Amino acid sequence: MKGIINIAEHNCSDCYRCVKACNIKAISVRANEAKICESECTRCGECLEVCPHDMIELRDDVEYVKRLIKRNERVAVSLHWSWNSEFAGIEDFRMVEALKLLGFTNVSEMLLGSEYYEECLVQKLYNEPKSYFGIECPVVVRLVTMHYPHLVENLPPIAHPAVLHGRMLRQWFGADCRVVHITPCVAMKPQDADEGEIDAVLTFSELRQWMWDEGVEFDFIPGNENYHFEPYKATHRRGVVVENMFNRIILSGFKRTTKTLEQAALLPERMVTELWSCSGGCLESTGATDGVPLVIKELEQRIRKYDNHGGYSLPRVSERGDYAVLEMVSSNVAESQIEQALQNIGKFRPSDYYNCSACGYDSCRDFALAIVKGKAEQEMCVSYSRNLAQKKFTTLLSKMPSGVMLADHNLRIIEANSKIADILGAEAQLIFGANQGMRGADLEKLITFTPLISGCLAWNKDVTDEQVQIGEQIYRVSAFSVEPHRVVCVVVNQAKNSGYISEQAATMAREAIAENLEAVQKIAHLLGETASRTEAVINSIIKW
Repeated sequence: MKGIINIAEHNCSDCYRCVKACNIKAISVRANEAKICESECTRCGECLEVCPHDMIELRDDVEYVKRLIKRNERVAVSLHWSWNSEFAGIEDFRMVEALKLLGFTNVSEMLLGSEYYEECLVQKLYNEPKSYFGIECPVVVRLVTMHYPHLVENLPPIAHPAVLHGRMLRQWFGADCRVVHITPCVAMKPQDADEGEIDAVLTFSELRQWMWDEGVEFDFIPGNENYHFEPYKATHRRGVVVENMFNRIILSGFKRTTKTLEQAALLPERMVTELWSCSGGCLESTGATDGVPLVIKELEQRIRKYDNHGGYSLPRVSERGDYAVLEMVSSNVAESQIEQALQNIGKFRPSDYYNCSACGYDSCRDFALAIVKGKAEQEMCVSYSRNLAQKKFTTLLSKMPSGVMLADHNLRIIEANSKIADILGAEAQLIFGANQGMRGADLEKLITFTPLISGCLAWNKDVTDEQVQIGEQIYRVSAFSVEPHRVVCVVVNQAKNSGYISEQAATMAREAIAENLEAVQKIAHLLGETASRTEAVINSIIKW
């Protein structure tokens, strides 16, 4: 099996949206390629929906499940309790029939495992007067075992309800029964190294796609009450057992989860805190279908009829669940290393810390720490990339033998080299001396050939070797569009140096501008622009 969440090999577009989406920054970017740090990833799935090129994907286990069904006599479904919210309006018998049409031999509700889990949890609370965190959210469990190891003792040593249910299914249907859990949670999928008691996990999204591919549609399943959940329908409402005996609170959302874990010492004894990393809990998990409104999902949970005295007894299976601390690669970082990384990207004082988050990190300091750890590169910083591009562009212009300048649609200079100042005369030289690059200077006050430039801007047509007089000298002027109707590049040579030299200068100017605009495109992308040819990009150049 591949990893649960995978990033395809590709040239990253430098948007860093995946880094920004990752709550614990378990994604590194090196050599223009993003990778998931498996030893840190909580498998929350937040990164799955943000890549503009769909390069991040969830491992699809449908084919693996098909092989399970083909090779085994009995394959049972452990169906997550939120199924009736995902498939709103679908009766039990139609849901069961649809799954059996796909090849499953038995269909049972994981809610039976949830009921057994709560009974075991209540017993733990009686025996040990301590505060517990619920273990139903696998993201929270991984978060605790990796990032809050001191709180592992607050995870009840009880298996996940899906695992408990799997143990029940094998007791009901035989030890050779294979178990497939169907859930909205991507984090429930087993990794290669996981020694899980669930053979495979499918998300609701995978199930819907499989049904579509096989032509199993509820519109064609009128219903047959001979189909039913086995061995019986769950009639238990989640949480009622604990709530009847002890205090229980429920919090959802990653930030609220981490804040609660950080304040765990304030929680009283004999209390259960259920934490869900997804806002809205399982109903809004990454593996659920986006098209079902949350209000409908919530309503379906409310209108389902429960009877906490369903007339059935649950089999006694092993409740044991182990949650060991997951060792992470330790990296001790000295304060001096962080300071040096900040200085390397031009951050010498607090006022230089823009904390714009364009790099994907919440602050410049967090970004510097990632650089030291080898998870990020300097070029991810907008201000660093902008300043670097500016230096390169200015250096290239200064090396050109011709007079070169960039002007905007208001006939204001964006950037110019010293050669053009020499050609234009004393006033231009004074401006250049006071303002290197002559940024913002009014061309109409400096030259007489503005109609050529205005024409190039208006008609988006190149001008080649037009003869003009500047002072007592005759020059050849070429102009070409950089941004249609917005930015133009002007190359000026003495008449005797026209022809090949003028063409060569124009070529060099085009190359320099192209290189500079490539950097600007990246900066614009980082700042959330949809394309490089936008007003924001031009404004970025003008500000330089």
